[in-house]
Amino acid sequence: AADLAALNGEIADPLDAAAARLLLIHRWRRIVLRYDEIPPDLMPEDAPLADPRRAVAAAYRRLAPAAESWLDSTDGDLAAMPAGDTRFAGRFGGPQHA
Repeated sequence: AADLAALNGEIADPLDAAAARLLLIHRWRRIVLRYDEIPPDLMPEDAPLADPRRAVAAAYRRLAPAAESWLDSTDGDLAAMPAGDTRFAGRFGGPQHA
Protein backbone atom coordinates (compact mmCIF):
# COMPACT_ATOMS: atom_id res chain seq x y z
CA ALA A 1 0.00 0.00 0.00
CA ALA A 2 2.84 2.40 0.79
CA ASP A 3 4.39 1.76 -2.62
CA LEU A 4 1.15 2.70 -4.34
CA ALA A 5 0.69 5.77 -2.14
CA ALA A 6 4.09 7.01 -3.31
CA LEU A 7 2.76 6.96 -6.88
CA ASN A 8 -0.28 9.13 -6.10
CA GLY A 9 1.58 12.34 -6.81
CA GLU A 10 2.43 13.58 -10.26
CA ILE A 11 5.59 12.19 -11.82
CA ALA A 12 6.46 14.84 -14.36
CA ASP A 13 9.63 13.35 -15.81
CA PRO A 14 8.72 10.81 -18.51
CA LEU A 15 11.75 8.61 -17.76
CA ASP A 16 10.83 8.52 -14.06
CA ALA A 17 7.26 7.56 -15.00
CA ALA A 18 8.50 4.77 -17.29
CA ALA A 19 10.77 3.44 -14.54
CA ALA A 20 8.00 3.65 -11.93
CA ARG A 21 5.58 1.82 -14.22
CA LEU A 22 8.13 -0.91 -14.90
CA LEU A 23 8.78 -1.41 -11.18
CA LEU A 24 5.05 -1.31 -10.40
CA ILE A 25 4.34 -4.15 -12.83
CA HIS A 26 7.41 -6.12 -11.73
CA ARG A 27 6.29 -5.99 -8.11
CA TRP A 28 2.66 -6.75 -9.00
CA ARG A 29 3.71 -9.83 -10.98
CA ARG A 30 5.82 -11.10 -8.09
CA ILE A 31 2.79 -10.85 -5.81
CA VAL A 32 0.22 -12.45 -8.11
CA LEU A 33 2.57 -15.28 -9.08
CA ARG A 34 3.05 -16.12 -5.42
CA TYR A 35 -0.50 -15.61 -4.17
CA ASP A 36 -3.80 -16.18 -5.91
CA GLU A 37 -5.88 -13.08 -6.30
CA ILE A 38 -8.38 -12.63 -3.54
CA PRO A 39 -11.76 -11.23 -4.61
CA PRO A 40 -12.20 -7.73 -3.14
CA ASP A 41 -15.29 -8.74 -1.16
CA LEU A 42 -13.20 -11.37 0.67
CA MET A 43 -10.47 -8.96 1.74
CA PRO A 44 -10.42 -8.13 5.47
CA GLU A 45 -12.02 -4.78 6.26
CA ASP A 46 -8.77 -3.54 7.82
CA ALA A 47 -6.64 -4.53 4.82
CA PRO A 48 -4.48 -1.64 3.55
CA LEU A 49 -6.01 -2.10 0.09
CA ALA A 50 -9.50 -3.50 -0.28
CA ASP A 51 -8.97 -4.08 -4.01
CA PRO A 52 -5.24 -4.32 -4.83
CA ARG A 53 -5.80 -5.00 -8.53
CA ARG A 54 -7.88 -1.83 -8.89
CA ALA A 55 -5.26 0.22 -7.03
CA VAL A 56 -2.44 -1.09 -9.25
CA ALA A 57 -4.55 -0.48 -12.36
CA ALA A 58 -5.21 3.11 -11.31
CA ALA A 59 -1.49 3.73 -10.70
CA TYR A 60 -0.66 2.14 -14.06
CA ARG A 61 -3.16 4.39 -15.85
CA ARG A 62 -1.78 7.50 -14.10
CA LEU A 63 1.77 6.62 -15.15
CA ALA A 64 0.95 5.54 -18.71
CA PRO A 65 0.83 8.91 -20.54
CA ALA A 66 4.21 10.13 -19.27
CA ALA A 67 5.80 6.67 -19.58
CA GLU A 68 4.54 6.31 -23.13
CA SER A 69 5.82 9.77 -24.04
CA TRP A 70 9.31 8.67 -22.98
CA LEU A 71 9.00 5.45 -24.99
CA ASP A 72 7.78 7.47 -27.99
CA SER A 73 10.71 9.91 -27.81
CA THR A 74 14.09 9.69 -29.49
CA ASP A 75 17.30 10.31 -27.60
CA GLY A 76 20.56 10.53 -29.47
CA ASP A 77 21.03 7.25 -31.30
CA LEU A 78 17.97 5.60 -29.77
CA ALA A 79 14.89 5.43 -31.96
CA ALA A 80 11.38 5.66 -30.56
CA MET A 81 9.72 2.40 -29.57
CA PRO A 82 7.02 1.06 -31.89
CA ALA A 83 3.49 2.13 -31.02
CA GLY A 84 1.46 -0.23 -28.85
CA ASP A 85 -1.25 -2.29 -30.47
CA THR A 86 -4.91 -2.52 -29.49
CA ARG A 87 -4.13 -4.84 -26.56
CA PHE A 88 -2.44 -1.95 -24.76
CA ALA A 89 -5.78 -0.30 -23.99
CA GLY A 90 -7.10 -3.51 -22.45
CA ARG A 91 -4.44 -3.87 -19.78
CA PHE A 92 -6.00 -4.12 -16.36
CA GLY A 93 -9.42 -4.25 -17.97
CA GLY A 94 -9.80 -0.74 -19.28
CA PRO A 95 -8.63 2.13 -21.46
CA GLN A 96 -5.33 3.80 -20.68
CA HIS A 97 -6.33 7.36 -21.39
CA ALA A 98 -9.37 8.73 -19.63
